Amino acid sequence: MASPLCPRLLEEALGMPKQRVKAAAGNTGGDSGVKSDEEILQHRKRLDAFDTADTYLLTLGLGFWALALLWLVYFSDSANAGWSLHDGAADVCLVLVVSGSFCRGISAASPRLWSSWRFAFHLAWCPVLGSMAFISGLRALQGSFGAISSSVCWCLSLCCAVMAFGAVATFPGSSLGSAKAVISPVASLLFIIDGVSGMALAVSVIMGAAWAQNLGPLTAFMTALPLGMIAAGLALCKTEAELLVAAPCAILFCILASLRTCYFSGFVAAVPTIVLMFAKFALYLPLPVGEEEENIFYMSLCRFARACHKIMSQPVGGFGDEGEGG
Repeated sequence: MASPLCPRLLEEALGMPKQRVKAAAGNTGGDSGVKSDEEILQHRKRLDAFDTADTYLLTLGLGFWALALLWLVYFSDSANAGWSLHDGAADVCLVLVVSGSFCRGISAASPRLWSSWRFAFHLAWCPVLGSMAFISGLRALQGSFGAISSSVCWCLSLCCAVMAFGAVATFPGSSLGSAKAVISPVASLLFIIDGVSGMALAVSVIMGAAWAQNLGPLTAFMTALPLGMIAAGLALCKTEAELLVAAPCAILFCILASLRTCYFSGFVAAVPTIVLMFAKFALYLPLPVGEEEENIFYMSLCRFARACHKIMSQPVGGFGDEGEGG
């Protein structure tokens, strides 16, 4: 007499391959840990797209520094900035230097893990730089002015146009995810104040531009547009890496603006930027007491100090060592 277990064992033996086939067929979607070659190549292309976009921002920072040098050499003596809320901060070279520093810093913040605002920030450089190229081209069409030749304006226009095209050409597309936002109410409030103040200053530069002057519109655009972009970026920084980029850039802006204001208008006029500068310095204090490790700014300063100490403590070989060996 056959055992009743035999049919059951036979059914299980015959049924298991079918179940595996069905399970394998059901896991061909996104639940499977195994990816096809095509999916792997697409993922690599997306990673390369983000790397290219970060490289663009890094190069854009160098471009802004080059434009600041170009403006200092050819335009600074003849440019008329017009009226603004804070004349010391409304300087083309100052804004371009800080813009370059912010772009280079943000390009290394959380590689491939962009916050949502960075996509709009990246793409917005196209109309901003395109407007700068357009106004530079208009100025070049008017011919030479004093020591400024039309070829210099054409060079400025071409540089801005190339950088504007790069913003569109290197746009990475959809997000791969973002880093976790840091809960730092004091720092976030300070950077929001910086952002709102910067955007208000940018609007005042446009409204108070010397439109009747030869370089008035060009000076206003070269100041207000990058300033508005950086102000928006400062206000939107939320992750640890972004905040650690925003703080030094905001401090640099306040230091340069304070020095320039003290030189042209006196100490009293520089008080607002000096107050903002010391408010940023306060972020690096070991506070709150007993919870210093929760302060990302203080910990970054400690890491920087340890790195400097490590470099300085390393032995340096030289002619003295060779002499002792001989």
